[in-house]
Amino acid sequence: MEAWRARRDQRGASVLIVFLVLTMLAGIGMYAARSATLSTATAGSVKKLDQTRYIAEYALVGAVSRDPQAYVQQMPKYTPVPNDPKCYGFSVVPNATCFALSSDGLDSDAGMPLVLPPDVPSNVPGALGPSALETDFNIDLTDLMPASPPIPGEALNADSPVKVSYFSVTLTATGQLRPTVNPADAAGVAKGLASTATVQAWRAHVVIGPIPNPAPRQYVP
Repeated sequence: MEAWRARRDQRGASVLIVFLVLTMLAGIGMYAARSATLSTATAGSVKKLDQTRYIAEYALVGAVSRDPQAYVQQMPKYTPVPNDPKCYGFSVVPNATCFALSSDGLDSDAGMPLVLPPDVPSNVPGALGPSALETDFNIDLTDLMPASPPIPGEALNADSPVKVSYFSVTLTATGQLRPTVNPADAAGVAKGLASTATVQAWRAHVVIGPIPNPAPRQYVP
């Protein structure tokens, strides 16, 4: 009876120890689940940032792979569009030159989408995998000026028989990656862009030429 009474007096301590062990295991499990969730979310964010960077780089490559001479000729003739973020500050910069390109414009020049979207119903992945994602980008061509230093072989004298020029241009590409949403759902579009869209900007300085020019080294007005 004395041994039974001793064990009975220890029942509360045993229950407390079991409860503490279960609580500790539950805490470890919740911490592990939270860590796994954060790791997965971080990996997804890094992937989206990398894809957005590739989109911006691809936009730069697409711009210089077309007919740059046509862009150079249009840069001094650009007319800013009210409330349009493209060519920001164009109207307040003296002697500014700019030309804006968009993904739709480059797709039209190429005759096909430069970034193929996924066919979700048919489970066919697109350029960025099977996820229902949309891409968009725009490119501002600015700072048109004669290439400096001059390109080897370029004519520097006005009376030279070589009538070609090289120009320096700054390309600023802004790429965006966002989930595919129903365009008719304005609230859904705004929520999707605000919560999951990623944006990256890249800038490149390129030399375009040779371009036929009757007045070598003349700045395009």
